[in-house]
Amino acid sequence: MLAFKIVGALLVLASGTGLALGAARYERTRLRVHDALISMIFYIKGRIDCYAMPVEQIMRTMDKSILADCRCPGQVDSIEALLPHVKSYLDPETYRVLQSFGAGLGSGFRDEQIKRCDYYIELLREKRTQLESELPARVKTNGAIWMLCALGAVILLW
Repeated sequence: MLAFKIVGALLVLASGTGLALGAARYERTRLRVHDALISMIFYIKGRIDCYAMPVEQIMRTMDKSILADCRCPGQVDSIEALLPHVKSYLDPETYRVLQSFGAGLGSGFRDEQIKRCDYYIELLREKRTQLESELPARVKTNGAIWMLCALGAVILLW
């Protein structure tokens, strides 16, 4: 009977460790998604500036690695189609900002669109810098929470 308790306790602790590692990976993925979004807006800005391409064509010719980093499984035609794939990695304010970017993209003159891209790149860079500074603390906190939950479950079930 004691052997089953020990095995069960080890399994609960292993699941807590797995959840802690998953939470750390999620936080690092959030940072990569922000990097990919910044790269995407740089790409859009370059295509508007150099080729005066329409937004749909820009999105269809976008590098697949940028879309993959944005957790998008395939090609998209607009920013609005991309946003559901990244929603779980963004806070509500950043999501709202990207919705605003997507809604206003393609309207206006070339210079206005380039300034708009610069503005949103700067907003995303600020958010990315904030996430990067919070990353070590968030990883440690998430890891500690999941490990303590697993330890508490072991104590309660013992």
